[in-house]
Amino acid sequence: MNKKNLKRHLKKLDEHPNQVSLDHVKVDSRTQRRIWYSLNICSELFTSQELNIERVFISSGVNRAVSIRLEKLKVEEVLGAMQIEFGNKENSSDFINAQLNIIYNELKHYESHYADKVLPELENYHFKVFYGNVFYTKEAKEGFEHLLEAYSSPELNTKHFKVLWFNYSTNSNKLIIKCKAEDFRAYVYGVYLKGAKRTDFTNNSPTGAYAERMKVLFERQEKTFKNS
Repeated sequence: MNKKNLKRHLKKLDEHPNQVSLDHVKVDSRTQRRIWYSLNICSELFTSQELNIERVFISSGVNRAVSIRLEKLKVEEVLGAMQIEFGNKENSSDFINAQLNIIYNELKHYESHYADKVLPELENYHFKVFYGNVFYTKEAKEGFEHLLEAYSSPELNTKHFKVLWFNYSTNSNKLIIKCKAEDFRAYVYGVYLKGAKRTDFTNNSPTGAYAERMKVLFERQEKTFKNS
């Protein structure tokens, strides 16, 4: 490939919609998910000296998700295989939880209906949702974070996220939150309300003067993001 064609090829890759920016380094969505799994799901299971073992673990979860998605294996068969593989470990539930998280997020990414069959198993654990499965775009995620800047972190509670869910999810005409309610709750508790008692704050719409004030404040914050 000559220099001219190489430059054209690199430019095409650079502009591909699957490319996302991560600390000024462009990576495809597959790599981005794997980085997220390493940082958010596997960080407490493997030391920095066990990176190769961690890579194998993540690949195993990704491959199991592929097998489920392509109907080569049933969810029950994968669960049984994990019980055999990790059952003798002292912290076996942590390894099973981590692998289930990877499988679930991979299935969600490919919009496989089998994700809903994995979810009941995950509800026995604390599960985490990759932000790419929560928001429509990277810009939507940044917009969501900008909305939250209307309040300081210690102030945030389920009332704020209830208002956000009913005003910025698929129920609204604003393309920010694309996921189902259970995924949004998992994301909120995993990122913003760690350690808080888990409740279903998406089960009914917010009411009262305080909720209305929050809605107005979020709308004002929304305008500052659009103008930034």
